[in-house]
Amino acid sequence: MKYGNLKMASLVSRYLSDIIQLQLKKEIGIFSISRVVVSKDNAVAKIFFTCLGVSPEKVVESLTLAKGFLRSELAKKLTTYKTPELNFIYDDSFEETKRIQKLIEEVNKKQ
Repeated sequence: MKYGNLKMASLVSRYLSDIIQLQLKKEIGIFSISRVVVSKDNAVAKIFFTCLGVSPEKVVESLTLAKGFLRSELAKKLTTYKTPELNFIYDDSFEETKRIQKLIEEVNKKQ
């Protein structure tokens, strides 16, 4: 069965989130997938995530160590011939948004 990129990204996000929450919750703490970007040929998936309670570097390390397991579990749920390679990237957009908001507040206070 052939999926479009958005459909594949949505499925990877949903299934992977479930797998990680059930299997790796102790290692990574509070974890959320914020975005998934899949290549045109569905060979690679970039998983952007946020986390609380554990440093992002430790979470990336844990996810990288479990990458093979996660990919095999994902393959069981997807009905595609090929399961994308998983690349985990910490999404720091939330911190960046807070930083920009703080700067704007400081400028407004000075005026």
